Amino acid sequence: MKRMILITALAFCCACAYAGDNKLTFNHVTLIVSDIEASEQFYVGILKLEKLKSPFGPSDDPFLFLSLGGNTELHMGEIEGVEVGSNGLNHFAMAVDDFDGFLEYLKSSGVVYGDVGGGNDYHVTHRPDGVRQVYIRDPDGYLVEINDAQ
Repeated sequence: MKRMILITALAFCCACAYAGDNKLTFNHVTLIVSDIEASEQFYVGILKLEKLKSPFGPSDDPFLFLSLGGNTELHMGEIEGVEVGSNGLNHFAMAVDDFDGFLEYLKSSGVVYGDVGGGNDYHVTHRPDGVRQVYIRDPDGYLVEINDAQ
């Protein structure tokens, strides 16, 4: 038993030491969607995200890869048998330089924005650090935060 504890502790220390030498960076978020074409219309057509080449072939489940800037990506796919939907609070956020202009664009495109709980259409909230934010929903109900963080 003592030997097992010692081996486990040694393995944990080695793993911690190894992890300490490496910096993790954020790479991507994946959303499972019910209609890849509707999602593409929303994320590429409305939000103007750049479409990236998918590593999957035409015989695979439909997948969409989008750039979120830098090396950060948003992946989406229709995967048979996987439940689609948001729990109503999980979200990811994107910052925009011209917040007011982007809100005007969303409204003119027929996209309703508001606070995280919904029910307050076209309402802008302020975080404690002063960042302004709104939330929109994609075709599957996933929340997307748009803010003016710099």
